[in-house]
Amino acid sequence: MARPRQLTHATILILLATTWFLLSLLATAVHALRPTPQAAAPTPVTLCIPRERDALLAIKARLIDPSNYLSSWRGEDDCCQWVGVKCSNRTGHVVKLQISYSTGNGIGGEINSSLLDLQHLKHLDLSSNDFGGKPIPEFIGSLKSLTHLLLSSSNFGGRIPPHLGNLSNLISLDLSYQLESCHSLDLAWVSNLRKLQHLNMSKVDLRTVVDWTHVVNMIPCLLRSNMFSGGIPDKLLGMKGLQYLDIASNNISGNIPSSLGNLVAMAHTPDEEGALFKIVTSRLRSFYRYTNAYTDSLLVVTKGAIPSGNQLRALDDQASIYIGNPNLCGLPVSRDCPGTEIPQRDPEDQHEGMSDVVSLYLGIGTGFVTGLWVVFCGLLFKRNWRIRCFSFSDRVYDWVFLQVALRWASLTRKNQ
Repeated sequence: MARPRQLTHATILILLATTWFLLSLLATAVHALRPTPQAAAPTPVTLCIPRERDALLAIKARLIDPSNYLSSWRGEDDCCQWVGVKCSNRTGHVVKLQISYSTGNGIGGEINSSLLDLQHLKHLDLSSNDFGGKPIPEFIGSLKSLTHLLLSSSNFGGRIPPHLGNLSNLISLDLSYQLESCHSLDLAWVSNLRKLQHLNMSKVDLRTVVDWTHVVNMIPCLLRSNMFSGGIPDKLLGMKGLQYLDIASNNISGNIPSSLGNLVAMAHTPDEEGALFKIVTSRLRSFYRYTNAYTDSLLVVTKGAIPSGNQLRALDDQASIYIGNPNLCGLPVSRDCPGTEIPQRDPEDQHEGMSDVVSLYLGIGTGFVTGLWVVFCGLLFKRNWRIRCFSFSDRVYDWVFLQVALRWASLTRKNQ
C-alpha cells in the first residue's frame, strides 16, 4: 500500500503545480489582452496672459464692428475664450487670431500696432472685412512667428509692403481680391519667404513687375487675375519646379509654345474666364484636349478622380501625363480619392473585439481548470478510481517500457 500512497501524494503535487501554472498563465494572458483604459485627458485650463489681453482690447478699440462680432471681447474675461482667439494649451500665448466676418457687414477701422504684442501669433486671418482701402500695415512684417497670413477680400489698398518678406516662417499668404487697387512694384520680397508653399495674389495689379518668373519657380504660385498681358514669358517655360499655374482672367494672348509640353506643370485656363490659347502642336501630351465652341482650345482637368474608362488609355506614358496635377486622385497616381480609404475601426469596436478574445481565453482556462479538479477530486476521494487509474498507468508504463526495450535490443543485434 505504500506505493499507491506515494503515487497519490505525487499526483496531488503534480496537479497543484499544474493548476498554479495554468492559472498564472491565464492571468498573464488576460492582463496582456485586456484593453488598457485610456485615462481621460485633463481639460487644460488656459488663462489669458494679461499683456496679450490688453493688446487685444486695444486692437478692438480701433476697429469698427457693426455686426458686434467682437462682443465677447470684454474687460477682465479670459481672452482665450473670446471668439476668434486661440491660445496655446501649453504656454497660454495667443497663437491664432481670426477676425473674419463673412456674413453681413465686415469689420472696418484700422489695425492697431498693439498687434505686435502678440509675438507668438502663428495664424492671422483678417479676410472678408472692409478696411476702406487703407494700406496693409507694415508692422505685420515684424510678427516673425506667423505661418499663415490671410488678408483676402479685406479691401486693403495701395502698395503691398515688402516688409512681409521678413516673415521667414510664413507658409501661406493670401492677398487676393482686394476691392481697392492693391499693387506691388516687384516681388523680390517673396524670395525671402523660403518656407512659403501657397501664394494667392488674385486681382493684385502686377503690371509693373518685371522679373516675377523666379518667384513662380520657387513656390506653387497662383497667378490668377493678376492683370498680366502679352504672351507666355519664355522664362516660364524652363521652370521645372512649377507645380500649379493659373493664368486665367489675364490679358495673355497668343499660341501655346511647343516647349510648354516639357513642363511638369499644369496650366489652367477655363474658357469662361477668357485667356484661351490655340494648340499649335501635337507634342503637348501632358494636356487634355477638349473640343468645344473654340476649336482645339485648352481645357485642363484640375482636380477629381481620374476616369477609369478607356478614354485616356491611348495616351503615351500614362504615369507622367498627370505630373503637376496634385489634386487628381485615383489610378495611376498614388493619391487616393476621398471615400476610398479603408475605414478605421472605432475604438469602442476594437475594445469589444478584445473583450471577445478575453472571454474566449477565460472560458477555455476556466473549463480546463474545472475539469482538471473534477478528475483530481474523484481520484482523491474514490479509492477504487485511484486503483484503476494507477493500475492502468502502470500497465501503460510497462507496455511502453517493454516496447522500447525490445526495439532497442533488436537494433543492437542488427548493428552487431
